Amino acid sequence: MINPDGVIAGNYRCSSDGIDLNRCWGNPSPDAHPEIFHIKSLIKNTASERPVELFCDIHAHSRKPGIFMYGCGGRSSSKERVFPKLFSKVSPLLDYDDCSFSVSHSKRNTARMVCYNELGIQNSYTLEASFLGTREAHFTTVDLQRAGKDLCRTLFLYSQYDKRDAALREIEASIDGTEEEDDDDDDDDTGSSEGENAEESAVVPSPPPKRAL
Repeated sequence: MINPDGVIAGNYRCSSDGIDLNRCWGNPSPDAHPEIFHIKSLIKNTASERPVELFCDIHAHSRKPGIFMYGCGGRSSSKERVFPKLFSKVSPLLDYDDCSFSVSHSKRNTARMVCYNELGIQNSYTLEASFLGTREAHFTTVDLQRAGKDLCRTLFLYSQYDKRDAALREIEASIDGTEEEDDDDDDDDTGSSEGENAEESAVVPSPPPKRAL
């Protein structure tokens, strides 16, 4: 959790100073945004040693039901959709059809956009779990714990090249180039605490290159 000082005071994305921590990734201050400054530095240092395969910012959503992911690549990138597709196969809680891969300019300083555009991490996501639960029922603690375990299982599955390639072929066969994608990631550009809950981030280094047998 990145903003425990804000969460304990009843904030969502905001710190105890009332700063929206998902709007300062572009140029974080070591004094005003020390959490983001040091996390971003950690990602940069990791990337200098080996490519970072995946970044995932974990939030809660106040309006849209279910569990889903937001990416950055839009219609131009099929590869970016592979991880959410595999996640949906592992977890019955994640709905791939509710995932979106387009973003507006107003999100340029969010975690996933900065990691995608500035740090060059193609697989850069926000994972959202609704405050509302699904369209049929509220989430329980067990549901959310299961989603976390399924996320870890998907990371393992993603490391298997045959599973990754099969998911990519399925995605490319299903994209017709006419789909409409939304950008409703529940971010409030005024910096209020409406929308996403406590922030968490996961950085996954790339696996070693595949070697010929």
